[in-house]
Amino acid sequence: PFFQLVCKEEFILDSFKEAIANIQYPLHFIDFETCQMAIPFHAGMRPFQNVIFQWSCHTLYQDGRLEHKEWLNTEDIYPNFEFATTLKECLGEIGTVMTWSAYENTQLKSILNNLEESEEFDNELRNWLASIIVDKQRDDNRILDMNKLAGLYYFHPLMGGRTSIKVVLPSVLKSTSSESTKQWLRDDNLYDETEYGITDPYKLLETRIIDDTRDQIVTVKNGGDAMAAYRDMMYGISKDMPTAKRAYNEALKQYCKLDTLAMVIIWEHWQYLIKSGNRITSRENIIANLKN
Repeated sequence: PFFQLVCKEEFILDSFKEAIANIQYPLHFIDFETCQMAIPFHAGMRPFQNVIFQWSCHTLYQDGRLEHKEWLNTEDIYPNFEFATTLKECLGEIGTVMTWSAYENTQLKSILNNLEESEEFDNELRNWLASIIVDKQRDDNRILDMNKLAGLYYFHPLMGGRTSIKVVLPSVLKSTSSESTKQWLRDDNLYDETEYGITDPYKLLETRIIDDTRDQIVTVKNGGDAMAAYRDMMYGISKDMPTAKRAYNEALKQYCKLDTLAMVIIWEHWQYLIKSGNRITSRENIIANLKN
């Protein structure tokens, strides 16, 4: 939208309230990590077929309680079906599922297609996957893409017209005064505040030592880092070293957990803007102000 390029103050459009009118608590904020290789990891896989090895989920209840669950594959097995089974146990049948792109929906579709072709066919899992995947013909889809919401309804001048979660989170942190947000970040050792505001938590993600005899370290700060860390953890030269595997494990979990916590922080900030009436406006007002 044009306002992402021309406006100079943070705001959220009043039409955002209509866009989220059908959400159902608890809200499940999810993020997946995947790995794709030309030479497949496992028998029966196609070249460049995704291994979906990790999920994180923060669940926000209507009374404000926040819970976190996660799953990371650490065994040399094809993990996609166990990934889906554990995710099903976490999300259940109730609650809106929040993502930050269509990627998670695409991966769930892929798992469903692979399951239907597999000898490990699980009808209950198949039905659950079919029920949660977005269907454009339905108006009761459980998945809601927060990236789309950010692009259509939310503006912050520090975002520069971009809606990557790694841009939106630090922008929100420059504006929020939420004590809950600060405590959530403190709990994960990802909080630092200076005279310029709260430091971008992605910059605080920990670097871990894999092998001090070779000065080998790992830091996971994006999806590419996560893919490389998983590949090294499972099939690299340190794969049989318990301390190295633990370091990879911790780095992957901290990164994926931050992605879903970031979504909660952004969501809570949007709710504050709506409920307080602070920085809420309409397209008509924006157009009128620009004309003046």
